[in-house]
Amino acid sequence: MARTGGVEITMPIEKAALKPDRLELTIDGDDFIVKPEKDGALLMRMEGMRPWRLERVPTDVRLATSLSEARYPTEIVALRAKLRGMVEDDQAARLAFDDKKSGDIDDRNRPELLRIFDRYGWGTNSLAGKDAAHDFWLLVQHQPLDLQQRMLPALKATADKNDASMADYAYLYDRVQLGRGKPQHRGTQVKCEGGKPVLYPVDDPAGLDGRRNNLFMLPVSDYLRVDYLITFCGEQAK
Repeated sequence: MARTGGVEITMPIEKAALKPDRLELTIDGDDFIVKPEKDGALLMRMEGMRPWRLERVPTDVRLATSLSEARYPTEIVALRAKLRGMVEDDQAARLAFDDKKSGDIDDRNRPELLRIFDRYGWGTNSLAGKDAAHDFWLLVQHQPLDLQQRMLPALKATADKNDASMADYAYLYDRVQLGRGKPQHRGTQVKCEGGKPVLYPVDDPAGLDGRRNNLFMLPVSDYLRVDYLITFCGEQAK
């Protein structure tokens, strides 16, 4: 248990790794970094989200299996399941590098994404949970430019309120920029050259890793070595 903003929060820790300067945690499927500040306080950060200032509080140890899951209205439970199913189909096709099937799935998903957006606006953390919000973002990533441009301001507004991932916004913003023929800002978008991933043009290359670090994203050199990107570009070169 920890206290942030005067509120006590209990969350199951699934993995923990102690590094020389930080503690790395996996909590409810999300990766966090906990680092001490000079005043002795602890800050907990998750990629794309503002840091939480933590305070230690005494508590009894509780097993993660004893914690209750968030309860959502029936309508939102159905929404969560719908998004999860759409993402599973999307990822199965993309991990198989099946471009035709991926395109067909994107076309099939488009009316449903528009229906969800018209009904709820951007799918936020508070609406349906961080996992569902991320699912919604991933599906929008694979839609045409006009749909992405329509939804981008809503994602920005919710990310500014800490109700959506700022890293997700960074990815979608970069995609929209490329679609408009403009340089990207945070180096999230790559192309394949000679069987290897390389960045599309960036507006300020010198400050790129600093901007990525602000959102707890990998340095570009590490990002370009991500297994999926390496495999994808290898497949494209065949």
